[in-house]
Amino acid sequence: MIDVVFMDKSREIEDLGRKLGFLKILFKEDIKSLNVVKAGSDEFNRNSLEDRKTDILLNPHLNKKKDALNYRNSGLNDVLCKLAFKNEIAIGFTFDEIKDEIDLGRIMQNIVLCRKYKTNVVFFTFARNKYEMKGCQDLLSFLRVIGFTPGEAKSSLENIEKLFNKKKYIMKGFRIVE
Repeated sequence: MIDVVFMDKSREIEDLGRKLGFLKILFKEDIKSLNVVKAGSDEFNRNSLEDRKTDILLNPHLNKKKDALNYRNSGLNDVLCKLAFKNEIAIGFTFDEIKDEIDLGRIMQNIVLCRKYKTNVVFFTFARNKYEMKGCQDLLSFLRVIGFTPGEAKSSLENIEKLFNKKKYIMKGFRIVE
């Protein structure tokens, strides 16, 4: 399993990642060739998912809209999930962007949608320092609690490497489009 951290590359962090149970720790400069799009408005998310150059739509649950009485506005819907599946774009969630129970509920709804439409999901911590890093088993347990099956939880921590292998990218750095 792999974690992506938002720190400069260092041997100390790699060793800590191995102690925490990860096979590999990717740093921000390791995955530069992936086109990661930070989610925005519904229209922006749809345009990003229609663009085949996008590899990951990151944190779609962070839109600032209020929830309706009968509907949670989670940033994804069936149309967006179908587009993501069709264009082979993964939906990404980062542990550092889960601030409260509203974010958690929106992520849980997005997990259900991604499962229903067979959309790939990636999950990583995006730790900004060594104290924000989490253990591999802790992340797997957390993912199980919020609605992933054991297989889905494991694959969400491995899908980032599958993106590299499928697109035959060279690991060099990280790019976030806002």
